[in-house]
Amino acid sequence: MAGVNALLEARSLRKSYGATVAVDSLSHSFPEGKITAIVGPSGSGKTTTLWMIAGLTEPSGGSVRLDGRDITALPAHRREIGIVFQDYALFPHLNVRENVEFGLRCRHVRRAERRRRAAETLALVRMEHLAERRVQQLSGGERQRVALARAIAFRPRVLLLDEPLSSLDARLREELRGELFRLLRELAITTVYVTHDQVEAMSIGHELAVMSSGRIEQSGPPAEVYRRPENLFVAGFLGSANIFPADCAVRNGRLDLALPFAAVDAPAGASVGPCWAMIRPEDLEVVRDDGADFQAAVESSLFLGNQLRLLLRAGGSRIIVDARNDLPLTEGAILGIGIRAGKVVLWPREDAGASPKGHERDGAGPGPSEMPRGSGNPDAPAPQESLEGARSR
Repeated sequence: MAGVNALLEARSLRKSYGATVAVDSLSHSFPEGKITAIVGPSGSGKTTTLWMIAGLTEPSGGSVRLDGRDITALPAHRREIGIVFQDYALFPHLNVRENVEFGLRCRHVRRAERRRRAAETLALVRMEHLAERRVQQLSGGERQRVALARAIAFRPRVLLLDEPLSSLDARLREELRGELFRLLRELAITTVYVTHDQVEAMSIGHELAVMSSGRIEQSGPPAEVYRRPENLFVAGFLGSANIFPADCAVRNGRLDLALPFAAVDAPAGASVGPCWAMIRPEDLEVVRDDGADFQAAVESSLFLGNQLRLLLRAGGSRIIVDARNDLPLTEGAILGIGIRAGKVVLWPREDAGASPKGHERDGAGPGPSEMPRGSGNPDAPAPQESLEGARSR
């Protein structure tokens, strides 16, 4: 079942509820035949954006375009867009096959063709053996597959998914994530996938768009957005991040980056002056003292199965480090820590005394996000540019 590629665009899309702005002049072109995963905290406007694209919420301004045609005024059933809702919205009085046929029936497809397409689509999602079963008899994962089959049975130009795995338990969610990834790539339909789960968004999308306060903060290939965040919000929201105030200065004819606990070579292209520095926990490693960039004391550790998450203290700063899961540790132990080459990301700091709200740690400015999945701060000042980081001495 090959998909029909479509160029989907949002142009200055806006939605407000009285004085509350849910989506703020959002413009984005969604790659044809690819999956764009939109991620953001609750209230960031991601679901409202999806519903405006679907025609289920009327925009306060802007437009939605499909292949250059303005479809903003078209009702939902005429947009050639399929949607999978968070709660699946299956009809309890219909069986699996009848649910899948529903969109075809609304489009006046003949009965024989409806049956053929429903059977083909159910086979695609591996549910053909349950075609006559009532939806009340299905598990959460099976309902998710039926909802997806219904959304694609009429061969939509665009597919929208609103938190499709959020109601499932962790193990089933991980299992179905891989299956959904395979299916969506096989279909090659232009897809917009909304989720609050960073891991899900990074693993399923060709493109990742991070939203905050009704706007897209950054978009691009998931690895690029994760490794080179353009501002403090994106850095803190995606995964965990150590963020510190730093300073670039010329010393002995070379440009150094002074962190609160270490001095390393500044990256090529760095500017002299105060800045913010980000280091991901996986880009710090426990090393021998003679190869360390700095030393840090162990405050605590979390066993996460495939790794240890260490909370360390160095130079008045708290630092997260991800280490191998069999590392022998005692509380208070002093460890040598190395910074992986090229893994520090810098942003200019316009006000040397500024510190983003919510990140203060012992007067040292922004500190680490301490949970396995960090949360960012929408009030943080947006830096002017991003520079990839320093190589350690």
